[in-house]
Amino acid sequence: MSDLQPTTRECTKCGKTKLLTEFYRAKRGKYGRCSQCPDCFKAYNEANRPKIQAYFKKLHLERRNDPAYRAIVRKAGQRFDAKQGPDSDWRIRHRATAKVAYALRMGRLERGPCERCGAIHGIDGVEIEGHHDDYSKPLEVRWLCKMPCHIDHHREMREALRQ
Repeated sequence: MSDLQPTTRECTKCGKTKLLTEFYRAKRGKYGRCSQCPDCFKAYNEANRPKIQAYFKKLHLERRNDPAYRAIVRKAGQRFDAKQGPDSDWRIRHRATAKVAYALRMGRLERGPCERCGAIHGIDGVEIEGHHDDYSKPLEVRWLCKMPCHIDHHREMREALRQ
């Protein structure tokens, strides 16, 4: 048998031969790929979605009070914290975003219309997001619609930094 990795693979469900790169990645799979082609994989998941959801819900309910599992989760969180650091940019941004979400839920902050185009949240599927110019002031946000105003605002900020 050759040590070289093949370029094609046969799907175990439909039997079609496809390029290996077309198969989803799977660390434990042969050649690091799933044994089913993406079409069969999606079809299986769609057909079995309620059963899969019930399985993971049951698994979560069993594990959530298990001290050994909670210790594993806590240790993973501690590794993440140690890697990121207590004052990392990610943590500061996350705290500011969480404070805005909490203030919105509690009614202490109201979502305004988009500052650029005037769109209103929830009308015609428009989603208005809070943009922080300064994360040290978490409740001072600029309301921008997700597409395209918020993205355009970030693009303009990046271009301004380049100049």
